[in-house]
Amino acid sequence: MDREIESYDLTIKHIGRDGQPAPGFVTLLAGMTGLGHDKTYDLNHYQYSPTHTLPVPAGSYFLTSLMYDQSVQSPVDVVNRPYVNVDRDTTVTLDSRITKPIRITVPDPTATSIWTKGPAESYQLAHLVKGRTLPTGFEKDVTKDELATITAELGSPVAGSTGVLEATARFYNGWSTFGQTAATVALPGKTTMHVNTAGVRWHLAMQEQRPAGSGAERHVHPRPERRGVDQGQRRVDL
Repeated sequence: MDREIESYDLTIKHIGRDGQPAPGFVTLLAGMTGLGHDKTYDLNHYQYSPTHTLPVPAGSYFLTSLMYDQSVQSPVDVVNRPYVNVDRDTTVTLDSRITKPIRITVPDPTATSIWTKGPAESYQLAHLVKGRTLPTGFEKDVTKDELATITAELGSPVAGSTGVLEATARFYNGWSTFGQTAATVALPGKTTMHVNTAGVRWHLAMQEQRPAGSGAERHVHPRPERRGVDQGQRRVDL
């Protein structure tokens, strides 16, 4: 005889900066313990309303959401609820109004808002704010003394290929960032990346895109060593 799994209604409300239902959101609910430990649920404004109720198995969940207003240059607000216990019908409100801006500057005033300077030079930064799941209100003016410069020679045996240098930051506690990428360059080519060094290791790879019809158009070339990057200059070949 099949028994019904113990489940409850979880209502998630998305609130924007103006106090109204958030027009844009991408939300992930991931089971941590209990009957829902292996369950994940994805919500977004394309498929769901800002207030949505879904039945979930009893247990504890991690909840994270990106909220925005859908304009071309909309800022993104990130709201985390690292522990949501569902042992009864539960309502959780994700409110953009509790967020605070994050401000980071690089020492080059000509770099754009996404820290690029031309097609082949970029700044890739990673900071771990201790004691927080999110760096709410974090501010940092990065100086030249805090940076190392990596110059990468990128190559390919296939004419017409392009490549992107990807850098992944790993912190002392084992946490890591998603791969951050510089601009795409024609291969063979060169790209320069400035990275911060305190408390972080950087691991490099090249994503190569070969012309259609060349076979196995997409390749990833990781650097085999797992070393940090010290302040100063470093040259690598990929």
